[in-house]
Amino acid sequence: MALIVIPSTAISYQALSTDISGSKITGANYIGASVFLIDTGAWMRVSDDLTLKPLYIPTGGNIFRADKEFTNLTSGSDTAYVAGDAITSGSHSSALIELSGVFRGDKGNANILSSQVSTNTRGIVPSLKLHLFNTSSGSYATDNNPWQIVYYDVLKEIGTITLPAMTSGCAAASNTSYSIYNTIQTPIVTSNATTSLYVGIETLTAFTPVASQKYTITLFIDNN
Repeated sequence: MALIVIPSTAISYQALSTDISGSKITGANYIGASVFLIDTGAWMRVSDDLTLKPLYIPTGGNIFRADKEFTNLTSGSDTAYVAGDAITSGSHSSALIELSGVFRGDKGNANILSSQVSTNTRGIVPSLKLHLFNTSSGSYATDNNPWQIVYYDVLKEIGTITLPAMTSGCAAASNTSYSIYNTIQTPIVTSNATTSLYVGIETLTAFTPVASQKYTITLFIDNN
């Protein structure tokens, strides 16, 4: 393929995703043009063979915080975890917790700048792994069972973040353990028609929780 110069005055198109047939849209014949799909919020680029390719706009300028608290209401919620177990709530049907509004539009992309998990229990030091998904559908583990993902769900997982061991304050009045990871940004791209990110928690080390323990997942995100 020869180098193609796309001028700043290049045209752009607006269409519906249902207008796409065979990866093309009739009439979209300007190579390098951008196509905005108004029903999904996704951007596409007209390739050299006139097929549409996803257009990932660089993130920047929209840093915000997304967090979700959940309480482990599972019967026997104070049962010790072993390495590799899933942590979730009895009020959820699977191990995934929804964080809404992470992507600005359907089929969007973002960078996770900082990740934190905190809990209302002092003195526990587990290392946790966050599994990031673009959908809640799939066969995932429930609380205090080995983390599970099957072959047909692999493409739904769009990233992972491993947090360091939790720490607590030195004062006796401290009532939380928490862990923060902000060393390297984590890019995530969803191919689904959703603005939500779904998070699963896997413990990498054994620890014993208290009954009805609370957890909060907090992400600082830069999206397009």
